[in-house]
Amino acid sequence: RQFAADLQRVTRATGTDTMLPLFTRVLVELTPDSLTLLATDRYRLATTTMEATTTDTDTARFTVPRWCTRVFTKKRSSELTIAPGKHFHTLTAGNLTATIGEHTTAYPNLTYLLKVPERRVITLTDPAELAASLTAGADMLAKRAPDTRIQLEIDNNHLDVVLTGPDITDTLLTTTAITTTEQVTDPEVISLNPQWLATAITDAHTGNPVQIITDGPRKPTLIHSGTYRSCIQPIYLPTHDNH
Repeated sequence: RQFAADLQRVTRATGTDTMLPLFTRVLVELTPDSLTLLATDRYRLATTTMEATTTDTDTARFTVPRWCTRVFTKKRSSELTIAPGKHFHTLTAGNLTATIGEHTTAYPNLTYLLKVPERRVITLTDPAELAASLTAGADMLAKRAPDTRIQLEIDNNHLDVVLTGPDITDTLLTTTAITTTEQVTDPEVISLNPQWLATAITDAHTGNPVQIITDGPRKPTLIHSGTYRSCIQPIYLPTHDNH
């Protein structure tokens, strides 16, 4: 059941571009005592690791197509068996078995994207409230001009979610309490896709503290909780003055 839940969380970061089929798949990495899942659409990345028992001392690395992951997330069996091969891999959960062919292109090593310098580590006091506000902000963006955006304004003890754009007055959507490792004079402003951030926060909020790790407004932002990590690229838009 943990595998099904973790697979569902990671699969949300897969791409949908059929011209880049490799990124519509989830990477599975097996070691003698762990299983790691990773997916990306090139703009966001999600990964998690769980304990596993193997009959082989070697490691294995292969990919699973998104359609297959959706089938297995619905099959919440208490046990999953994976038999990796050179060209084909077999996954079995309960009475469901799938044999999957490997993609001809090797999945790139993207773990370096998760090594975000911890210049500022923000611990969220109420992740669910922030995720709900970001989702509402994403719905508002759909009705606005293309260069309207949601930005996070991070201060020492609170985080503001602000709707901003050239044709509107900045609108505060919500303020949430945080704790941060760094005391600053001026707030830090970060622009991210609000729905992606909301999804990452919701997926991370499974009992452990949820942290947002930043290294500046033009660097990737990391959402971290337990073994789950999600990396989101920032949005670059021209600055503007509201009148």
